[in-house]
Amino acid sequence: GGFFGYADGSSRERGESPPLEVGEVDQEGYADGLIAGRAVELLEELAGSDGQDPFFLAVGFYKPHLPFAAPRTYWEMFDPADLPLAPFSGEPEGVDVGLALHGSGELLRNYGAHPRPGEVDEAYARELRHGYRASTSYVDAQVGRVLSALDRTGLAKNTIVVVWGDHGWHLGDHGVWGKHTLFERSLHSPLILRTPEMPSPGVPTRTVVESVDVLPTLLALAGISRPDGLDGRELSPALESPAWSSTDHARSYWRRGPHRGVSVRTDRYRATAWYRDGLPVAHEIYDHELDPNETRNAWDAVPESDLVDLLSRVASSRRFGD
Repeated sequence: GGFFGYADGSSRERGESPPLEVGEVDQEGYADGLIAGRAVELLEELAGSDGQDPFFLAVGFYKPHLPFAAPRTYWEMFDPADLPLAPFSGEPEGVDVGLALHGSGELLRNYGAHPRPGEVDEAYARELRHGYRASTSYVDAQVGRVLSALDRTGLAKNTIVVVWGDHGWHLGDHGVWGKHTLFERSLHSPLILRTPEMPSPGVPTRTVVESVDVLPTLLALAGISRPDGLDGRELSPALESPAWSSTDHARSYWRRGPHRGVSVRTDRYRATAWYRDGLPVAHEIYDHELDPNETRNAWDAVPESDLVDLLSRVASSRRFGD
């Protein structure tokens, strides 16, 4: 119930429930507030022993997952008229849209009173984006409660913190409302790491990383030997120096009916190949240096040396998506 829950304790009714809710409740009127409160209690218990015992605490929040429901306080932080719309809401040039895009079923099929994706007008787009912003701010506040407890209890001085999201979400980008694409907006997920010894806390790095890097990084920071066969890179160099860059790439995958999509992101390009029965049937390349919103397939414009490199990376990544 909490995952798709509303302030009155009810859960989503497929095709009927609203995608938005302004909750007349305090921050513990939704599941994420209760989760944060319990995490704070656990941290206080851990600190109450002697604060020295090793611990691992996973705190999983739901928001900003649909429905976009949050206490009124977080809605009132924003004026929807001031929120920017999607920077590019059209279909990219030179792309098989039947493979690359979809009909926003996550929103359309699961919630009621929602117009078809191509019929979302500016006013309703702003409502949805307002709801997403409110939900995100609400869960940000819950993360803040947990971090404040770490500071208050003194546990922050020897605790590694990872804030990690599982995916991005299209808010009208390419005409899509939802995830389940191999475009940047869907695949760019939050990842924040903090250690007590970081020389430059709060400074972002632009190096390309992926979720599979989290485990080897935590093992290294905790002084635990890395087991054989573990995928992923250790990100300690980025924690020591945000200017550190890697020549590696991030891999992502998706299925569209009988097709398998493989996408790799380098520091400049996103390259995607769609396969059917093991054979490539479509390619997409986006040059983020020239086209950060992925408005056109740059397959014919990429220098040959870059193209060969990208196709090699995509091909080598297929084994992870099979």
